[in-house]
Amino acid sequence: MDLLPYLREGANHHSIRWSIRKKTGDDLKGYNATYHRLRRYLVKAHSDGLLITEKGILDYGMGEKPQIWYRPTAKALGLMRQVQNSNKCKLPPTSTLPLDAPEPGTPEFKKWKRANSWRLIPNRAHPARVNAAKRALAVRNEWDPDVNQKIFTQISTGKRDEKGELITYLNPKLVHKIKPFKDHYRHYLDDINSRSIILLHRDDPERYLELPYRTRFNDIHRQLENLDHYDQAWDEAAEYYSTGVFLTLTTDPSMHADLWHANRHMGKAYNRYTSYLTSKGRKIRKLELKDGGLSKEEIEEEIDLHSFRPKYICVHEFQKNGLIHSHIVFFGISWLDWEDIISADWKRCGQGRVVKACALRKNKFGQWVWSGNPPKDSDGRPPQQYLRKYLQKTIHDQRGFEHYFTINKKFWSRSQRFDPHKLTEEERLDRALKRAATRELKQQVSGSWRFAGTLASDQVPSWLKFLSDVERRRDQQAEPIPVDNPIGCAMNRPSLAYGRVWPLSAEDYLEQTGALRFQTALEIWYEGQPKERPHPYDPGGGAEINPNTGEAYSLGDFI
Repeated sequence: MDLLPYLREGANHHSIRWSIRKKTGDDLKGYNATYHRLRRYLVKAHSDGLLITEKGILDYGMGEKPQIWYRPTAKALGLMRQVQNSNKCKLPPTSTLPLDAPEPGTPEFKKWKRANSWRLIPNRAHPARVNAAKRALAVRNEWDPDVNQKIFTQISTGKRDEKGELITYLNPKLVHKIKPFKDHYRHYLDDINSRSIILLHRDDPERYLELPYRTRFNDIHRQLENLDHYDQAWDEAAEYYSTGVFLTLTTDPSMHADLWHANRHMGKAYNRYTSYLTSKGRKIRKLELKDGGLSKEEIEEEIDLHSFRPKYICVHEFQKNGLIHSHIVFFGISWLDWEDIISADWKRCGQGRVVKACALRKNKFGQWVWSGNPPKDSDGRPPQQYLRKYLQKTIHDQRGFEHYFTINKKFWSRSQRFDPHKLTEEERLDRALKRAATRELKQQVSGSWRFAGTLASDQVPSWLKFLSDVERRRDQQAEPIPVDNPIGCAMNRPSLAYGRVWPLSAEDYLEQTGALRFQTALEIWYEGQPKERPHPYDPGGGAEINPNTGEAYSLGDFI
């Protein structure tokens, strides 16, 4: 039902209620009570210092009346951050949870879907990714009777390398199972590289724009930006903190049903672990404040101001067997716990057992260095470069891209505080309001474009190929026309913007470039003469002079 005509006439609550009842038969008797209940709740939140009340008009040109706007205060934002720490570290492991969903449409199904969203294959995804996810569901940690061990376990050769470490290799059966991931990923790349994004003008549907289909997997500039943003995040961290802990969290395949659930559960397990660290920090801080002689209210206020999740920089990496593990740096702490305790906590989160922890600090020159024993494979690299090694290896060598594509995992992540383009809460709210106003105005103002879809090169309709695209060709120059190409033969006009080739006849192409303009015989003869050498009788390089007459050449001189 369209309420815009009623709003333009200055409708109030009762007139809108009457119009809805006329169309739907719903008299909305309970809406008035709901409004007053919500009003009392907002007034209470305002009295508690959680909201700021303002009166104003968001003018859309419909004659709006003054309204009341509520904006959250810093206290409310702190409360919202505390709600983020609601994930608890639970037992038993995720492999023992039921995998069969209840009947769709029931309350049990909604509850199950909310708790198991990380398990589900997304509906709106590329077919290649859906097929890769189904393939990952079939990769299980099965027993291999040929080697008397499970397929995810490395097979030992009985030899050692120069460092004394045992030389192992992957089970061939596992290699055969994860190999199709690369085929699905290559199929995805071939598809998006042959596609373009089509935008149509809102007022004139015969005007269109064609944009290249770019993602983080086929755009090298976006991949290199990840490295730049990674270095910027470390610069931001150096401004606020001087200590940190480097932690590697791995995945144990025996705790999961298959490869899909093992990799997808990493994000959920990490949220549980950071929630546990936050609650643990609250308890330690509370014990410290009790010895300071503060009251209970002052202790709770101090804890609320400083009990946030630890700030971090995390790089995700996939091993050769397809399992994910994360390298994380937590800032602002110099000690996390003993490794065996960290391993037990990580196991309770349902992801794995093996962990590695190292401490780091910032020296007097402002550089991050290891404060204790560095990792064995650091090779003298400082913490920033050591963690960057994994990200750089992934991006430059495109190692494991098929696994990032399969589970839709980021290459790396960071806390919002380390975002160099971060906004304050007020700026974020103002930007949201401006975006909403802009969205409404786009429906009324001409000159905007709308997304029409993506099309393959051979699926672009013929009526799109010959329409005007002045915006794309405004600042481009046409290439010279081949002399030996006769008029009437099919020619390919090079793209003037994005490298696409649109077929045009030679006549249309020559007419657009101005080659079919009328020319005299003298002009044609001039064009055939060399341009780099001036005529001896015309040192200035202007019109050529006939030495017999002393005047410029004319058509009669050639007859």
